[in-house]
Amino acid sequence: MESVRVMLESNLNNLAARHFDWVERMGWHKTSVLECLGLICSEVGETADEAFGVAPTPEYCEELSDILLRTFDLAHGEGVDLGAVVASATVRWRSTTRVEELSELMVDIGKCVNTARAATLGAAFGESLGVIVKRVIEIAKRNGVDIEKELLRKMALNEQRGTRGRLI
Repeated sequence: MESVRVMLESNLNNLAARHFDWVERMGWHKTSVLECLGLICSEVGETADEAFGVAPTPEYCEELSDILLRTFDLAHGEGVDLGAVVASATVRWRSTTRVEELSELMVDIGKCVNTARAATLGAAFGESLGVIVKRVIEIAKRNGVDIEKELLRKMALNEQRGTRGRLI
């Protein structure tokens, strides 16, 4: 599992660019930074809804991927070097359950929202995105989820589905 995480972290900018291009083709880049952060929060909520069992559900795994994909899109759109900010990010854990892990993720997102409220986005914004991505990767690892496999599966599924007539 550690080698998968290292492989994923070395490929973050490429995955982010691929996903950003897909979102662009869908015509969905009409949102502000704060709206994008709200969409990331909605994915955390959907993940939390799947976290109340003994073992992670397939939907839980998919929702973790959705959190990352939304974060990738925002980071790429704002010129954040995910490889660099994730490599330098530090994540500290206080939790032991999936629900608590997602609570800690929401704390990180709250901090990111506060950085995004500034007149211009600075280094703290990119750094906070790095913490979010690193925490999700670690949540996946802690729960036995092959997040790289899940990401690639979800990206392929998104390509097949297209917009499904949905506006963003």
